[in-house]
Amino acid sequence: MTADTPLTLHNLQPEQQLVSALPKKWQQRFMLALKAMDSLVYDGNNMTWEQIAQDSAISAHHFHRMFKLVFNETPGQYINRQRLQWAMTLLVSEPEFTITDIAQEAGFSSSQALAKALKRTLGLSAKAIKHKQNDLMFFEALMRKLGQPVQENQCLEELMAAKIEFKVLYFPSRPLITRALATTSMVEQDRVWRKMKPKDNSCSMVTLMKMSMQESQIDITEFEVGYFSHIAGLSTRLGMTSETTLIPDLESSTVLTQSLPAGNYLCGKVTVSNLTAYFAAWDALFIHLLNQDLTPDPDTKYIDIIESPDTFWAQTTDIIISIRLMD
Repeated sequence: MTADTPLTLHNLQPEQQLVSALPKKWQQRFMLALKAMDSLVYDGNNMTWEQIAQDSAISAHHFHRMFKLVFNETPGQYINRQRLQWAMTLLVSEPEFTITDIAQEAGFSSSQALAKALKRTLGLSAKAIKHKQNDLMFFEALMRKLGQPVQENQCLEELMAAKIEFKVLYFPSRPLITRALATTSMVEQDRVWRKMKPKDNSCSMVTLMKMSMQESQIDITEFEVGYFSHIAGLSTRLGMTSETTLIPDLESSTVLTQSLPAGNYLCGKVTVSNLTAYFAAWDALFIHLLNQDLTPDPDTKYIDIIESPDTFWAQTTDIIISIRLMD
């Protein structure tokens, strides 16, 4: 298949799948309630779930009972899990944030309240989690525990990701302009990308990650953010070759101009709203590699193409994940 073959978009938002099984009237009420619950986590809303139920035209008693039936957890447990998901994301991606900053961002009343929630749910302190910031296997295992519960030792995000339709697509060489980052901070990633992207052109955010495995843990060794360049003659004008070339940007730091090599890439397209679903998608890709006896290029980088960067992790995000295969 070639690069212009469309990819099927798979929605990995567990809430939407669970609510979609309800009658239309209840779908509308629950989606309204879930939107309000999200605002408790991300927007500093201080409503109680009982008030949210009332605003959604459901009595608190019936809302609690029906919520437990649909989501396999109480409204309070759901809100706490969402807060912990966001706190975990901030703990490992924002090294400059203090524990107090993270607690406040995730809607906890204090750093002590966050510490108790982490200890109770994950058995770890915030400091212990931050200490293993770049260990992806460790972090992924914790995020799996914070996924939508369906059965013991498994979350709904994993079950949904198992249905992703991956395709092998052939791409010609693709020129990229990226900047290397010293951190995987989402705040820094978003800031740098907005500063470097073309001012008069909307484009996707591309991230490249290089991994290494040491002592049974997978660490990120390189991380870049940028965009595909479609400017005619750019490769020639920038002196771009198959190897990475360095050119100065306006801030006198470095921008990397490079090309993703031509070849076959295993690709999948997903909608995610949290890192639990994101990791589940990558796990599904590697399971597909094994099942189809496909071999990734050992020198490849993990590629994310975020199609709507303006909503980067603030809402749902559409991402194409891909990895180059051996010729």
